[in-house]
Parts: sequence; structure tokens; C-alpha cells
Amino acid sequence: MTRKPARTSRHDPLFGGLPGFVPARGDRADPLHRQLYRWLRQAILDGELPAGTRLPPSRILAADYSLSRNTVVCAFEQLAGEGYIEGRAGFGTVVAAGIADTGSQRRGTGHVANRSLSQRGLRLSQAFRQLHHATPPLPFTPGIPDTSEFPWSAWSRLVAQRSRGPAGDTLGYGHAGGFGPLRDSLASYLGASRGVRCTPDQVLVVTTAQAALELAARMLSDPGERAWLECPGYVGARAAFETSGLSVDDIPVDEQGVCVRRVEALGAGCRVGYVTPSHQYPTGATLPLSRRLELLAWAEAANGWLIEDDYDSEFRYAQAPIASIQGLSPSARAIYVSSFSKSLFPGLRVACLVVPEALALPFRQAIRQTGQEPSVPLQAALHDFLEQGLFSRYMRRMRALYAERHGLLIRALRCHLAGFGAPLEAAGGLQILFRLEPRWDADRLAATARRAGFGIVPIRWPAEMGAATGGLLFGIGSIAAGAIEAGVCRLAKVLQAD
Repeated sequence: MTRKPARTSRHDPLFGGLPGFVPARGDRADPLHRQLYRWLRQAILDGELPAGTRLPPSRILAADYSLSRNTVVCAFEQLAGEGYIEGRAGFGTVVAAGIADTGSQRRGTGHVANRSLSQRGLRLSQAFRQLHHATPPLPFTPGIPDTSEFPWSAWSRLVAQRSRGPAGDTLGYGHAGGFGPLRDSLASYLGASRGVRCTPDQVLVVTTAQAALELAARMLSDPGERAWLECPGYVGARAAFETSGLSVDDIPVDEQGVCVRRVEALGAGCRVGYVTPSHQYPTGATLPLSRRLELLAWAEAANGWLIEDDYDSEFRYAQAPIASIQGLSPSARAIYVSSFSKSLFPGLRVACLVVPEALALPFRQAIRQTGQEPSVPLQAALHDFLEQGLFSRYMRRMRALYAERHGLLIRALRCHLAGFGAPLEAAGGLQILFRLEPRWDADRLAATARRAGFGIVPIRWPAEMGAATGGLLFGIGSIAAGAIEAGVCRLAKVLQAD
């Protein structure tokens, strides 16, 4: 069923402007009366048939489009029953009065939406407008894991087992905060691998790290209060704070991570901070113990909270993962956030946060209120994946693969892009930040790279970090090891020709 240019019925001089109708025929086509009904209904809603427009008699309309008269009558009866058309004595059938022109409304959808949304709604809708995730991801897109080595057959078996039959422990509402056995597994895993001190009750399972950040920001602060972020830093954390109504103070980072002295200088009124201590995003710096302890002291003195995002710390290549800030003190005023989006795959939609024992119940109640709860059977399958050792074996394999790509990319960047800057050294992670020389504009280079088919992201930072004002972030999970050298070589030619 398609639209043709408007035409006037050759039979009825009183009727004009009805768009053409081409009925679809065949075994899979909808009944003709439904096609005609939908076509006329949409023309009325779009304003192409305004109120008072006279429709042709059913016999004429049937002749025009090679339909039976019963087909037309059936469509008219449906439209009349829904109030779109009405009969007028001595005049025939007309479009009913009082039907809004939704077509003109749709033509101004953006303007109407902006006037209809609240200020918070506008902030939410615009928070990630600068991010574009192509499918499949473009080469060098940061933050994207390689899923080609994932043990899909084993995972499918676990999901099928947990989805087969009426397993009573996964079908009910009684899992606010996460599936109990999974929380047990996560508490053990985080304690052994990340030095997180917690009981299973302190572990809360949510859909994404972004959901965890949003929840923590709303639970620990009120609109109008202040929060601080690393700069450069993760745009999702900024979105979580700003959409929660907080004003944000940018704290610069140096080669060791966030500058704690600048945090301490904020003074009263700033009670929440966001930090990526084990692998600063995007520079890759590791925050030393002295600064971690200073941050804990700041949180205690300010009666505030640290939100610690441990986004891809499973992937360290030179040494074991760094212990968390949360685990440094039993009374640490820190909320620990982790996700399986980088270690497994983003579509899993499972993350967790660890909160102090006193906050566990109110956070759990808030999770139920907001609905940020992953599928319970899926949580159960993930529990099995952890308990059967499949996760640890997969992590060992992926660390080796990513370590190889990490080294290949560092060497390729140094070789082919030496005239643009130099890569920053990092002990791990799924991305490498290439620091540009001052004469290069990060946004322009990234735009050129995207037009050439690369997913590189521009990064900007304040003058406190030195002369350079920008960089390019390269991902290693979105490109095979064998394609890295050729990819960087081609990128260099593209940038040099721009």
C-alpha cells in the first residue's frame, strides 16, 4: 500500500484532493477493506482530508480502485464507528469535524517536544547526544569488547538451563537488588580480585554501570548541590550528575590521576565525587595509594561520598589488578561500581554496585522503584558462568589477546602518527589515549577519521595537564590484531591529506 500524488475523482466533481490508493493483493496482503480503512484514516489524520471534505459515494470509489462495493462500505463503517467520518442528509459522507491535524503536529515534532519536556527531561534526552554507536562498531571504537572469542555454546547452555521449566527461585518479584546466589558469587569474586570488602547483602545488581551512577547520584545528593568529576573523564558520569540536578566541578588529572589537592580546595557544599582510580578514563593513569587515602580523608571530612568506577580493571597486562579504594577501610565512604559490559558483552545488561551496609536496604528499595533490574533468569545464568570457572578462563584468554593488541597499537601509533603526537602509556584497559601536539585540533581529526570509517573519539582536557589541549582515544576491542598496523597506516594517510 503506497501513496500517489493527489488526484480528483473522475466521477464526482465535488470531491478532490484524495491521494491515490494502490491496493496490495496477494496471499500475504491484508484484507482490502483494512487497507482502504487505514489509507483513509491516515489521510484524515495527516490533514490531507480536512473536516467537512466530502467523500465519493461507495460505488464510485469502488469503481475507481477496482474494489467491490462491500469492501468500500466495510471500510466506511469502520471509519464512521471510530468517529472519522459521518453521514449528512442530502450531502453524503464527509470527514467529521473536530479531528486534529496530527500531520502538522508531527511536522513540528522537535519544537513541540522541546516545549513539552521538563528541564530534567531535556537534560536526560540530550545527555548522550554526542555519542554514536555504529553496528557493527567502526575500527578503533573505544569501550567495545571483542566478543568473537566468547564461549557462546557454553553460555547458551547455561541460559537454556535457567530458562527451562518453572524454576521457582527465578520467577518471582523477590529479587530486588539482585539474584541472591549471584550476589554471593560477586561478593566472593570482587573480594578476591579487587580487594572489595563486602557481604552479599551489600552487593546490588542493576542493568548497567550508567544505571548505578544515576542511582548513586540521586541517593547521595539533592538537586542544586555540587559534585566533582575527573577532567578529562567519562561523559556518562557527567550525564548522571547533571541530569540529577547537580552542578559539576571539573578536577584536572595528571600522569598519576585526579589531582586531590584541587578536590580538597573545593570547600563546603561539594559532597559527591566520581573517580576511576585503577585505570583513569581516558588517560589510563593509576591513582597511587597516597592519593587514594587522601580522597578517603576528603570524603570523611566533607561528610561526602566517592563513587568509584572500576570499569575495565580486569584487563591489566603488566601486573595484577589494583585493589579498590572501597577496600582500603571498613568504614570507607565509597560506592563501588562495576559492570560486565567490557569483560563480557554490553548486551548482557548486568552491572553491580557495592554500598555500605547501612545503605543497602534504601538502595535496594530504590532499585525496585526505578525498575533497573536485569532479567533474573539471566542473572542466574551469569551466576553459573562464574561458579563453573568459565568467567575466569575467559578473562585469562582475553587478557592475552588484548595485551597483544595493546602492544601492536602502541607501536603502530608511534611509527605512523609520530608527527601528530604520542600515545600515553597505560598498564591495561581496552583503549589508548593518543596525546596530540598543540597545533592539532582533536575534534577536526576525529571527524576526518570518522568520515574515513574509523571510530576514534576526541578528548579534551584543561591547561593544567600541560601544553596539549586534546587527544584521540583508540579502542583495541573493535579491531583484530592483524588489522591494527594497516589500519593505523591508512588513518595516518587520511589525516595527513586533510
